[in-house]
Amino acid sequence: MTASGRFADANAAPYRSLPMRLFNLAGRVPPLAFSLDPERLVAKALQASGRRDLGSLDAFLREGLARLVTSLETEARLDNVGRAIAQENIVDALATRLKLEAYWGQHPDVAERPTVAPLFIVGLPRTGTTFLYQLLDQDEALRAPRTWELSCPPALGRRSTDAQIARTQRWIDRFYAMSPGLQALHNSSATTPEEDFSIFRLELRSTYFSVFFHIPAYLEWVLDGMEASSFALHRRYLQTLAVPGDGRRWLLKSPEHLFRLRALLETYPDAKIVHCHRDPLAVCASEASLITRLHGIGSAAADISVMAGELPAIFARMLDSVWRFRAASASAGAFHDLHFDHLEADPMAALAGVYRHLGVEMSDVALSRLEKFVAENPRHRHGSHRYPAVSRASLAPEVESAFRAYTDTFGIRTGA
Repeated sequence: MTASGRFADANAAPYRSLPMRLFNLAGRVPPLAFSLDPERLVAKALQASGRRDLGSLDAFLREGLARLVTSLETEARLDNVGRAIAQENIVDALATRLKLEAYWGQHPDVAERPTVAPLFIVGLPRTGTTFLYQLLDQDEALRAPRTWELSCPPALGRRSTDAQIARTQRWIDRFYAMSPGLQALHNSSATTPEEDFSIFRLELRSTYFSVFFHIPAYLEWVLDGMEASSFALHRRYLQTLAVPGDGRRWLLKSPEHLFRLRALLETYPDAKIVHCHRDPLAVCASEASLITRLHGIGSAAADISVMAGELPAIFARMLDSVWRFRAASASAGAFHDLHFDHLEADPMAALAGVYRHLGVEMSDVALSRLEKFVAENPRHRHGSHRYPAVSRASLAPEVESAFRAYTDTFGIRTGA
């Protein structure tokens, strides 16, 4: 059976409210369409940041911008809502980066703030990383960046903290309103811990943009350069968020870090890493559903069968990169493997293993908070996520081989 046949029932037309339909109709009139011209985007970012130019980052940022815009214009098939979201995201990323560079120039002492033994949660999407992240966040000895902090570091804000939080929450609520059911797939708020991969959007070299738009050529370019990438910006961003004297350990999480493990451990040699595992076929099905829904906010052409065809090869590439790095790395002691089935069946037992890996004891206060969170956050609290299955028979031989090597190496039970 073809991919289109397998996923036809799940590929309903994206939701469009009346305001969204009217906004998209307006975009058919050229003066009302949102521009993605690189020069206009740079000009908007310079105006928003108060800077005159891109400075020493000019060539670096323009390369990523050109590749991103080309993919958006030729591959993403955006309607006017999608173009508005893309423009907002790109201008915000450029403006925030320029503001940060100016701030760091004025505050060189930021680079001296310690980042001691951070804890990273990695794994393919939909492997339980978000639940584990939110669970560990209940321990007040750990410090996870909040969604609003990753939108704009407090040090840069002219607004009060409450105003910045409210602004971020409005942005999230707008997304949920444009895609009913999205919250059941990924629940977030301005004050919950969020994936730190959004820091890399400030380099215009991140999978962040491919979460919202179907841009395979840009994504391929990003992935090609990721293993040789740097965590310097990431560390400086965390140092900017840090409050002097706060000795808490950073808690961080992103699937994208699977491609950046070498740079991660070079920048944070004392880091501890929890690697979450799940049947990759279940991961592909679940993630194809989520990404298609996100793409559908800005494009009526979003198609789950396309994502189901593309994701297995991308994830196989990620798993191959991880396997090669871990097999050759001298940092085996940095990793703790955690299976989705174990986390789902007994979260507190899974946590005990994480704390042993960290070499710390769970305090009584932390234990109480963690148990309370587990009791109050059962699976599917915000609704269930139904998605079509992916079968091994549908995969290309090289993808099936990569998945088999991964599941055999890490002892992962497959049920698809």
